[in-house]
Amino acid sequence: MSLEKIVNVKLPETGRYKFVLVDVTDGENTKPVLVAGPGEYHQDVAENFRYSLPAGIRLSRIRGGGRVELGTGSIYAFGESMGYGMAPQDQVESLLRTYVSEQKHGTSVRVEMGVGY
Repeated sequence: MSLEKIVNVKLPETGRYKFVLVDVTDGENTKPVLVAGPGEYHQDVAENFRYSLPAGIRLSRIRGGGRVELGTGSIYAFGESMGYGMAPQDQVESLLRTYVSEQKHGTSVRVEMGVGY
């Protein structure tokens, strides 16, 4: 399977979740993926994603984490992971804005990494 089939952003529909920003690779190419989901720790979110990857694709690096609140018409990413550190603000914002422009037209995006808990 090629990296092109892996989505750049994987979010539940609504709620408040932990997220991690990871790099996935096929051995030759790498791409960033922002993934959110249930879990007591950011490691739980990363591990669940790792186990969901198809053969030939692996998680190569965890770049940081935070929390995301998903409402009707809004996405708010903030905070940081105690275990993985703060995800880079510019990359989180870029991935979320691209996701919104491609799949969630009219959704507002606010990113404040390092703010709040």
